Amino acid sequence: MLKSKTAGASMSRSFDSLIGEKTVFEGSINCDGAIRIDGKVTGDIKASGDIVVGEGARMEGNLSGNIIQISGIVNGNVYSNYMVRLCSTARLNGDIETVCFITEEGAFFHGKCTMISQKDNTGNHEKD
Repeated sequence: MLKSKTAGASMSRSFDSLIGEKTVFEGSINCDGAIRIDGKVTGDIKASGDIVVGEGARMEGNLSGNIIQISGIVNGNVYSNYMVRLCSTARLNGDIETVCFITEEGAFFHGKCTMISQKDNTGNHEKD
């Protein structure tokens, strides 16, 4: 497992997968665990654990996971089983579906947010 440079108190402190800042990846990723993105990804990411999109990252596709923390740029929809956090440097163009939504001052969000109850949440989603 890879250790996180900066992770919130409720985030995983380690990651099973890492897309480095000098990496460009095209295609879908299914991760059995937590993943951190610091590079550029074109394609959907589905994780059974948490997803962190670092400050320098650029994501073109949908994200699906438990806790999702965004500090970089995401053009796509976000589906979370628990919480979505938009950090002050985040830019999200897409819809959010989550139980809990936190946004820091300075974050940019263009889309709609649908709040779901935890009891109605049956796991990771995959929508168009």
